[in-house]
Amino acid sequence: MKKILFALVAIALVAVSCKPTEDPTKPQDPTKPDDPQKEAFKLTITLEGSATATSQAFKAVPNLDDYFYNVTVVPSDFNDAAALAEYLYSDVAMYLMMGLTLEDLAAYDMVCAGEYETKFIGLDPSTQYKIVGMQMDDDMNIYEEMFASEAFTTAAVTPSEMTIAITTDRQDSVSTVTFTPSGDDTYFYFIYPKSQFDAFKQDMEISGDGWAELIEYFIVSFAAYKLEYEFTGTQNVDVAESFGKLFEISEDIPAGTAFVACAAPIYETAIAGAATGINFVTRSVIPANASKNAPQRMPIVRTAQKSAFRSARR
Repeated sequence: MKKILFALVAIALVAVSCKPTEDPTKPQDPTKPDDPQKEAFKLTITLEGSATATSQAFKAVPNLDDYFYNVTVVPSDFNDAAALAEYLYSDVAMYLMMGLTLEDLAAYDMVCAGEYETKFIGLDPSTQYKIVGMQMDDDMNIYEEMFASEAFTTAAVTPSEMTIAITTDRQDSVSTVTFTPSGDDTYFYFIYPKSQFDAFKQDMEISGDGWAELIEYFIVSFAAYKLEYEFTGTQNVDVAESFGKLFEISEDIPAGTAFVACAAPIYETAIAGAATGINFVTRSVIPANASKNAPQRMPIVRTAQKSAFRSARR
């Protein structure tokens, strides 16, 4: 099942390194590979318990705590160390060029230092994976040694036969969308501006309706950031309130704006049945800052699309 890597916002950034000039009187940075006194980096990655259909817990333990490294999940037959290094640095390069260090980024769980224990989510059911890791440093040196866990296989998912009807409160323009499932299985729904949905489909070269792909993309983000994503029974959703809970709205979204609503049965973070969706136009203005609790922007978790890698950790 194809996973989506899609940028909602294009960021134009010219970054100038703010890293201070090194003081030759200071001890050499122990994370740099040219320190002859430093013990070589080693990393042990151990699986913790059995894999579920979409997740696997693990523990990573380096031989010394003052090394920095990162981990991700790859197919079990992946062995390209250079591609792994490129991927791991791609998430942090901008911050390093701005003068931050890996120590700074470790405080935000963007890289690892010392023993690290968590789980990867958003994996495909019935699929073989392994967890891999590699040393990193502030100078973005490429290391050739890749460390890996034993391979594991995610569990299967029983398909759901449940259907979900999506209706609106009016035929012309809408303020409320209702999701009505035909059974008791868990499902996920999402409401999204149609202009961004169309851009998403174009970027990902999706020729079909795109409902399943959009759900696949967002459900892992919801789960990783502990937003509510598992629903049962009928849900009556106010469009403005729902959208305001997820995004900071800098300007009012005018009435008459086209949106899409989609839903699918799920098991953990996997789609378990048929995805469906509708297009509609809003009746009411969605005000700026519709929710006082809205994050600055709902974080988007990077998952695998044209890449072997995943970085959804929870």
